[in-house]
Amino acid sequence: MKKFVLSTFIIILVLVGVFVFYTYPRQVSQSINGVEYRLGTAQSDVIPIIIDINGKLSRSLKGNRTFIGTIHITGASIPNPDENRQLQIKFDNKGQGRMVYGYFESGTPFMHEYGIIFTNNDFSTFTIEEFVPEGNGSGGWMASNGLMMSGPASNRTQALNISNDLMKDVLRGYILK
Repeated sequence: MKKFVLSTFIIILVLVGVFVFYTYPRQVSQSINGVEYRLGTAQSDVIPIIIDINGKLSRSLKGNRTFIGTIHITGASIPNPDENRQLQIKFDNKGQGRMVYGYFESGTPFMHEYGIIFTNNDFSTFTIEEFVPEGNGSGGWMASNGLMMSGPASNRTQALNISNDLMKDVLRGYILK
């Protein structure tokens, strides 16, 4: 009987330990050199950027990741309204998460959706679909001519390879060019 109780206690302790290890938030602190480029035109300008990611990444029991922290992008053609604001990015099962900044201007709440980010598990590789603002303030993205950021990359070919790899579950066979 003592062996049964001790065995049960050890199994429960191991399960709790695995649960805590799996779901415990991990610090993410990355500075990645990348490029910004437009899809569809092989001769488009490639703009060097630096993305600084600082925050905590946690996982749910279902494996869904949540990032809480800041993402600073230096060199992008579409500036973020305020990079010091905290983001909470919930990644879905395809690895994509919305970059939505909420803030107040003169007491009125605003939300700005910068784009959709895809990352690998440790945030050392990323790609972002940038939403280009249109006349009414909203923005969009298209695979045929959308604005992208990817890193670590120093040229368009590297950036496209990263984007196609990280976005493969969303693209379902379509190849970004």
